[in-house]
Amino acid sequence: MQRSKRLQPVLDLARQKSREGMQAVAYIQHRLEEEVGKLEQLRVCQKEYNTFDKNDKKQSFNALSLRGLREFNANVEVAIQQQSRQVQAVRLQLQQVREQWRQLDARSQGLEKTQQKIRQEELRLQDRIEQRDQDEFIQQLNLNKPGISGHKPS
Repeated sequence: MQRSKRLQPVLDLARQKSREGMQAVAYIQHRLEEEVGKLEQLRVCQKEYNTFDKNDKKQSFNALSLRGLREFNANVEVAIQQQSRQVQAVRLQLQQVREQWRQLDARSQGLEKTQQKIRQEELRLQDRIEQRDQDEFIQQLNLNKPGISGHKPS
Protein backbone atom coordinates (compact mmCIF):
# COMPACT_ATOMS: atom_id res chain seq x y z
CA MET A 1 0.00 0.00 0.00
CA GLN A 2 1.29 3.44 -0.86
CA ARG A 3 2.34 5.77 1.93
CA SER A 4 -0.18 8.39 0.79
CA LYS A 5 -3.00 5.88 1.14
CA ARG A 6 -1.80 4.74 4.56
CA LEU A 7 -1.85 8.38 5.66
CA GLN A 8 -5.46 8.86 4.53
CA PRO A 9 -7.18 7.57 7.73
CA VAL A 10 -4.97 9.85 9.83
CA LEU A 11 -5.83 12.79 7.57
CA ASP A 12 -9.55 11.94 7.71
CA LEU A 13 -9.41 11.86 11.51
CA ALA A 14 -7.56 15.19 11.63
CA ARG A 15 -10.14 16.77 9.32
CA GLN A 16 -12.96 15.42 11.51
CA LYS A 17 -11.31 16.83 14.64
CA SER A 18 -10.91 20.20 12.91
CA ARG A 19 -14.61 20.21 11.93
CA GLU A 20 -15.58 19.31 15.49
CA GLY A 21 -13.38 22.11 16.77
CA MET A 22 -15.06 24.56 14.42
CA GLN A 23 -18.47 23.39 15.63
CA ALA A 24 -17.35 23.89 19.24
CA VAL A 25 -16.28 27.45 18.41
CA ALA A 26 -19.68 28.14 16.86
CA TYR A 27 -21.46 26.67 19.89
CA ILE A 28 -19.44 28.76 22.37
CA GLN A 29 -19.97 31.89 20.25
CA HIS A 30 -23.70 31.26 20.39
CA ARG A 31 -23.51 30.77 24.17
CA LEU A 32 -21.58 34.03 24.49
CA GLU A 33 -24.25 35.87 22.52
CA GLU A 34 -26.91 34.43 24.83
CA GLU A 35 -24.98 35.38 27.97
CA VAL A 36 -24.37 38.91 26.69
CA GLY A 37 -28.09 39.16 25.90
CA LYS A 38 -28.96 38.18 29.47
CA LEU A 39 -26.53 40.78 30.79
CA GLU A 40 -28.10 43.44 28.59
CA GLN A 41 -31.56 42.46 29.83
CA LEU A 42 -30.41 42.88 33.42
CA ARG A 43 -28.92 46.29 32.63
CA VAL A 44 -32.14 47.38 30.94
CA CYS A 45 -34.06 46.18 33.99
CA GLN A 46 -31.75 48.15 36.28
CA LYS A 47 -32.04 51.23 34.09
CA GLU A 48 -35.84 50.97 34.11
CA TYR A 49 -35.79 50.57 37.89
CA ASN A 50 -33.57 53.63 38.28
CA THR A 51 -35.86 55.62 36.01
CA PHE A 52 -38.90 54.37 37.92
CA ASP A 53 -37.24 55.16 41.26
CA LYS A 54 -36.34 58.72 40.21
CA ASN A 55 -39.80 59.43 38.87
CA ASP A 56 -41.53 58.04 41.92
CA LYS A 57 -39.41 59.74 44.61
CA LYS A 58 -42.03 62.42 44.73
CA GLN A 59 -44.57 59.83 45.83
CA SER A 60 -44.56 58.61 49.33
CA PHE A 61 -43.75 54.98 50.01
CA ASN A 62 -44.27 53.09 53.15
CA ALA A 63 -41.17 51.57 54.72
CA LEU A 64 -41.99 48.09 53.48
CA SER A 65 -42.33 49.21 49.84
CA LEU A 66 -39.12 51.23 50.03
CA ARG A 67 -37.24 48.30 51.54
CA GLY A 68 -38.61 45.98 48.82
CA LEU A 69 -37.48 48.35 46.07
CA ARG A 70 -34.01 48.67 47.57
CA GLU A 71 -33.71 44.88 47.91
CA PHE A 72 -34.84 44.48 44.33
CA ASN A 73 -32.20 46.96 43.17
CA ALA A 74 -29.52 45.20 45.23
CA ASN A 75 -30.57 41.83 43.77
CA VAL A 76 -30.42 43.21 40.23
CA GLU A 77 -26.94 44.62 40.94
CA VAL A 78 -25.75 41.24 42.24
CA ALA A 79 -27.27 39.50 39.21
CA ILE A 80 -25.47 41.95 36.90
CA GLN A 81 -22.16 41.23 38.62
CA GLN A 82 -22.71 37.47 38.42
CA GLN A 83 -23.75 37.68 34.78
CA SER A 84 -20.72 39.85 33.99
CA ARG A 85 -18.50 37.14 35.48
CA GLN A 86 -20.37 34.53 33.44
CA VAL A 87 -19.83 36.55 30.25
CA GLN A 88 -16.10 36.82 31.05
CA ALA A 89 -15.90 33.08 31.73
CA VAL A 90 -17.58 32.26 28.40
CA ARG A 91 -15.29 34.73 26.59
CA LEU A 92 -12.27 32.99 28.08
CA GLN A 93 -13.71 29.61 27.12
CA LEU A 94 -14.25 30.90 23.58
CA GLN A 95 -10.61 32.02 23.36
CA GLN A 96 -9.43 28.60 24.56
CA VAL A 97 -11.71 26.66 22.21
CA ARG A 98 -10.75 28.92 19.29
CA GLU A 99 -7.04 28.36 19.99
CA GLN A 100 -7.59 24.62 20.23
CA TRP A 101 -9.45 24.69 16.91
CA ARG A 102 -6.60 26.66 15.30
CA GLN A 103 -4.16 23.98 16.42
CA LEU A 104 -6.39 21.19 15.11
CA ASP A 105 -6.86 23.00 11.81
CA ALA A 106 -3.12 23.62 11.47
CA ARG A 107 -2.47 19.92 12.08
CA SER A 108 -5.05 18.96 9.47
CA GLN A 109 -3.57 21.34 6.91
CA GLY A 110 -0.06 20.13 7.70
CA LEU A 111 -1.10 16.52 7.16
CA GLU A 112 -2.77 17.48 3.86
CA LYS A 113 0.45 19.12 2.66
CA THR A 114 2.46 16.10 3.78
CA GLN A 115 0.12 13.77 1.91
CA GLN A 116 0.38 15.92 -1.23
CA LYS A 117 4.19 15.84 -1.06
CA ILE A 118 4.15 12.07 -0.60
CA ARG A 119 1.79 11.70 -3.57
CA GLN A 120 4.09 13.84 -5.71
CA GLU A 121 7.06 11.71 -4.67
CA GLU A 122 5.11 8.56 -5.48
CA LEU A 123 4.14 9.93 -8.90
CA ARG A 124 7.74 10.92 -9.66
CA LEU A 125 8.91 7.46 -8.64
CA GLN A 126 6.21 5.84 -10.75
CA ASP A 127 7.19 8.01 -13.72
CA ARG A 128 10.86 7.01 -13.30
CA ILE A 129 9.94 3.34 -13.11
CA GLU A 130 7.75 3.61 -16.21
CA GLN A 131 10.51 5.48 -18.04
CA ARG A 132 13.08 2.87 -16.99
CA ASP A 133 10.75 0.08 -18.11
CA GLN A 134 10.20 1.80 -21.47
CA ASP A 135 13.94 2.34 -21.90
CA GLU A 136 14.62 -1.33 -21.10
CA PHE A 137 11.90 -2.42 -23.51
CA ILE A 138 13.33 -0.27 -26.29
CA GLN A 139 16.81 -1.50 -25.51
CA GLN A 140 15.58 -5.10 -25.72
CA LEU A 141 13.90 -4.36 -29.04
CA ASN A 142 17.10 -2.82 -30.36
CA LEU A 143 19.14 -5.78 -29.18
CA ASN A 144 16.82 -8.20 -30.93
CA LYS A 145 16.88 -6.34 -34.27
CA PRO A 146 19.48 -7.66 -36.73
CA GLY A 147 22.25 -5.33 -37.72
CA ILE A 148 21.74 -2.68 -35.08
CA SER A 149 23.61 -4.16 -32.19
CA GLY A 150 26.24 -5.88 -34.25
CA HIS A 151 25.04 -9.28 -33.21
CA LYS A 152 23.67 -11.75 -35.66
CA PRO A 153 20.42 -13.36 -34.78
CA SER A 154 20.70 -17.03 -34.00
